Amino acid sequence: MAIKEQLEVLRQGVEEWNQWMEKNQGVRADLSGADLSGADLKGINLKNAVLFNANLIRADFSNANLTNADLSRTQVLETNFEGATLTGACVFNWQINTETKLNNVKCDYLSGDTGFTTRRPVDRNFRPGEFAQIFKTVNETLDRYLQEGIPPS
Repeated sequence: MAIKEQLEVLRQGVEEWNQWMEKNQGVRADLSGADLSGADLKGINLKNAVLFNANLIRADFSNANLTNADLSRTQVLETNFEGATLTGACVFNWQINTETKLNNVKCDYLSGDTGFTTRRPVDRNFRPGEFAQIFKTVNETLDRYLQEGIPPS
């Protein structure tokens, strides 16, 4: 569960949050299970944050720093990650859809598990635009299958 004091700082706004993060660099932000749906979090620093099982539907994370963040089991339907940094993040079982915006995401690699012990891709970094393309292709294929009953080829 999210740490109540951290949620109170976050509710004061992105600028206040980023100042708090700067002053508390040794603290790992824990916003697990938080309901941040529709929140305007443009430019927020959530480096190393735990967002496990959070509701992030329609939140705006454009240009946010989500390096090494735990986004596993989050709901990010229609969420804006344009220009965000996701290098090292764990996106295990996150729920995205075709309305989730991933354009210009900066991501060299993802964590392959919730323990942050593996990386994907294993032996290289994502090429520019590859991260967004992978998730776009997966979502479009799944949507087509669910809407039209056409199995993946």
